[in-house]
Amino acid sequence: MPDLFVPLPLPWPRRLARGFNQTELLVGPLAREYDRPCPRALARSLFTPHQTGRKRAERARGAPFRVPDPGAVAGRSILLVDDVLTTGATVRGASAALRRAGARCVEVAVLGWTPLEVPPRES
Repeated sequence: MPDLFVPLPLPWPRRLARGFNQTELLVGPLAREYDRPCPRALARSLFTPHQTGRKRAERARGAPFRVPDPGAVAGRSILLVDDVLTTGATVRGASAALRRAGARCVEVAVLGWTPLEVPPRES
């Protein structure tokens, strides 16, 4: 069982426009069910464009993350939660930031994922 449940953050302009972070809404009840903290342990270092409509190679660059309070994650096991996994670049970048901050272990959970190849449509 992880020590912390950490949602992936949205870039602030997107969060402001939407009024919520869908990943926080997904992980909050799970964290409460297992009586685990669910801190906003990650922050995006830069604004990155929305992934929708971008080619896989463009998505693979990922987004830079930072951990504002490394002491909050140091030595802890973390369940990093995202809503959709496409190339994995975002969770790789977030996981790397958590490990640099001293996290003992980072596991990833996603609600959905996109296939690497889209199957041909039936006629």
